[in-house]
Amino acid sequence: MPAEFDIVREIYLTKFDEIFGGKPIKGRAFTFGQTRHAKNVVRSDEELFINLGEKNPDLFKLMRHDRGYRKQDFPIPLNAGFGAMIVLGYYIIGNIQRVNPQWFKESVLEYCGHISESFGQNIDPIVK
Repeated sequence: MPAEFDIVREIYLTKFDEIFGGKPIKGRAFTFGQTRHAKNVVRSDEELFINLGEKNPDLFKLMRHDRGYRKQDFPIPLNAGFGAMIVLGYYIIGNIQRVNPQWFKESVLEYCGHISESFGQNIDPIVK
């Protein structure tokens, strides 16, 4: 994703943690510049690389299907702001959640009970 949306990258990571926790789905998010730091050296056959917006022909030549990479590009509108990037990421994460077991839905009530006890206050699963 473009560097100016680094704070949105953090939001994506939080959403992945909330929805999937320690389950087999692991969300990683990087700005385009952060991919220089060996982010794709150790790969999984099951990993899908999702590119939001930026295209780098030299990098993506390396990430070809015949080299074991699975990649999906999502364009972003010109002049997209933070809201558009959050919506795009939540849409993608929501679709990943939709086709997998509903781990979050199955666990949230029990979690709220434990976390309410830990913090000494009622923490509802629904924000009011």
